[in-house]
Amino acid sequence: MSDEMLQGTWHVVASSLGMWQRRSEPSITYAPLPDGRISDTVLSRGRGGWSTIVGIDERQPDGSLVWRGLQPLTLLVRSRWRVLLHDEPLAAIRFERTPFTEAGIDILARDAGAAPEAVAEIARRLAADPSAASFVPRLRPPKGRGGTVAPG
Repeated sequence: MSDEMLQGTWHVVASSLGMWQRRSEPSITYAPLPDGRISDTVLSRGRGGWSTIVGIDERQPDGSLVWRGLQPLTLLVRSRWRVLLHDEPLAAIRFERTPFTEAGIDILARDAGAAPEAVAEIARRLAADPSAASFVPRLRPPKGRGGTVAPG
């Protein structure tokens, strides 16, 4: 996936990561920086209101990206991730394990109200990907979205 395709706001519509079961309305906004890196801003709502996590992504020679936090609590945190598929207006990304989160996948959509059938189709395609298949049974919508994510 090119950095241009990544740009803009994406809504997490399904995830295997437990953190999105406790937070609602998660979105990630990617914006290019002049030095070739990518600004990465995660916004979500929890019990205490909205929270923002800001980081910088740097493309790696193997095509993956490495996120580095920019806020005091995240300055030493690194997270490697990669785009598994991009089929506009949907995409899927895979995260490696960090000291704070398990490995997993997110299904992203340009529209927070993405059609469940389209999300299920992405899950079906991920089930055929050896790097994602083990996470597909754990895919769930974020808190407050309701429903399930069943591969079509």
